Amino acid sequence: MRILLVLLLLTVAASSFGQSMVKVADSIRRVRGIPCIGYVVFTSDKIIDQGVAGFRKYRTRDSVRIDDRFYIGTNTFAFTSWIAAKLVESGKIKWTTTYTQLFPQNKNKLQAEFREVALKDLLSNQSGLAPYNNINDFAYVPFFPNDIISQRRDFSFWLLQRPGLDTARKNRMVISVVGYGVAAAMLEKVSGMPWEKMLDEYINTPLGISAKTGWPNKLSEQQPWGHWSRYGPLSPEPPDTWVKVYPPIIPAIDVNITIADYARFLQEHLRGLRGEKAYLNKKTFDLLHFGIPDYSLGWQNASIGNDRISFHTGESQLFMTHVELIPEKNIGILVVGNNGESMGKGGVLNLCRLLREHYMR
Repeated sequence: MRILLVLLLLTVAASSFGQSMVKVADSIRRVRGIPCIGYVVFTSDKIIDQGVAGFRKYRTRDSVRIDDRFYIGTNTFAFTSWIAAKLVESGKIKWTTTYTQLFPQNKNKLQAEFREVALKDLLSNQSGLAPYNNINDFAYVPFFPNDIISQRRDFSFWLLQRPGLDTARKNRMVISVVGYGVAAAMLEKVSGMPWEKMLDEYINTPLGISAKTGWPNKLSEQQPWGHWSRYGPLSPEPPDTWVKVYPPIIPAIDVNITIADYARFLQEHLRGLRGEKAYLNKKTFDLLHFGIPDYSLGWQNASIGNDRISFHTGESQLFMTHVELIPEKNIGILVVGNNGESMGKGGVLNLCRLLREHYMR
């Protein structure tokens, strides 16, 4: 009841003339138990509003800064879909290319249902692969040696020999982080370079940004720490945490980035969707965001009145992120927080809603 009352008051406050959205964000993070929160509202060519509030680590006074890095979890999907799109546009692969076209020697050893699984199926989460969305799901997944390209190749082969979803779930979109691992193995096969290098080659360098992998506090303890309540009360995870991403699925879940750089990446999507000059062509952006109803290639989609909206919630154990792009209104919203629990997700989504209502009036 207290949370509902506070959120009602925040909604009223956010609609008031001159109300600072940073204060609204700070109030939400306090109510929701998020150590720090940040947001950016932007058009295709400018930043409308941005701000951060709170502290990098729970129970400290180390204030978050606007140029800090946040972990974006499954919003990493959009980075891998972008890389795939660039390789498609350059003729190195097709959306309809199947796993077995690239690895024909494995075909007869796979589950029959996966012998024709295509790149587009994997990126749209319609491959029929199990979700593997819990740490415990990886308890019995083997470790594969050698370089990262070999690890993703061998993991994909191992995975596609195992049963997928049950019949009742096969015709529905089910988010599967391992599917993005298989997609990455296919992209590595045709490009000859690891996904991590493609991240630099096709995103960081051309856009002038710095997307990296791993928990932000692993890069520096003066970055936001991730938080969860696995041990009882909300607590921060140290840089050497046992919560490590299985290397083959880094292309699904493991990007960290500043909100300014993330906004630049998202502005490129907004420009492309609006038919403005962008790194990929408009047809490609339309496919990524709206080519398949409800969930396309790393992006969910719906409508608000007569306007299309593309969005995605980046979930992980320790951080939460949400992005919305509304091309017809030329507006995008990004909200990040360092609480991976349901309260953290609720706070991030609530702030995004208030920002949308405030800036789309």
